[in-house]
Amino acid sequence: MRHRTATLLRAAVVAGAATVILATTETLEAQSPAVAVTSPAPTGAPLVMDIQLKAAERLKYLGMFNTTLAGQPAGTFRVYEQEGTLFGEVNGRHSSVMLYQGNNVFRLKEDPTYTVTFAVEKGVAKSLVAQGERERLDGTRAPVGP
Repeated sequence: MRHRTATLLRAAVVAGAATVILATTETLEAQSPAVAVTSPAPTGAPLVMDIQLKAAERLKYLGMFNTTLAGQPAGTFRVYEQEGTLFGEVNGRHSSVMLYQGNNVFRLKEDPTYTVTFAVEKGVAKSLVAQGERERLDGTRAPVGP
């Protein structure tokens, strides 16, 4: 049923039927209350959804990740929450809303071609890959301590 719903959402968006489409969790994911397609997808553009996560689900992504670019230290990627919304912040400067796509994958609201994919172990995101058109950041969770 999940595959069929995703196909119906994609068809409606590509056809330009609506800018926002809501679907119930019964057709998408049992643990999520709703999904919204945030904008119509032009030809070739990714379909961008915003699957709502419960507070307990958002916790696994929160934290600081040390990143590398082409094997060299590149700074940090911080995931934080504000009023139930997850944000990604690169090197303490630029924050962007992270839209959940499912399967531990997010797209940035400001640049939907940019993805952040988390590797989750035992309920905690241990690493990430942040992939844009021109760059790829690899990150590992920074140790927590004083």
